[in-house]
Amino acid sequence: MTPKVIQPPDPDRRQTRPGNANAHPGKIVMEASVRRKQEVIDEEKEERSKRRESREKISANKKTAVIDIADFENEMALNDMEMEAQFPRRQSKGMYSLGP
Repeated sequence: MTPKVIQPPDPDRRQTRPGNANAHPGKIVMEASVRRKQEVIDEEKEERSKRRESREKISANKKTAVIDIADFENEMALNDMEMEAQFPRRQSKGMYSLGP
């Protein structure tokens, strides 16, 4: 066998990047565009809608809980005010009071 003669590349020839040198162009295009089935797309849409509904339900539950707590606190405050109105506090005769 005769040794292979290394010739410099033709300067007018289009150059290829090393990562693409051994790749077939048709194979690259086919791998890049994988087509999904309609059933898979519909399942993903349904999963997204279920997640959205669950998030909305959780936020609605949180809002109602906050409203219930606020109503309970208001009711307690009103009850406290009514109790104070029924039994007014006496002025304590402090240590430094001047009267009998």
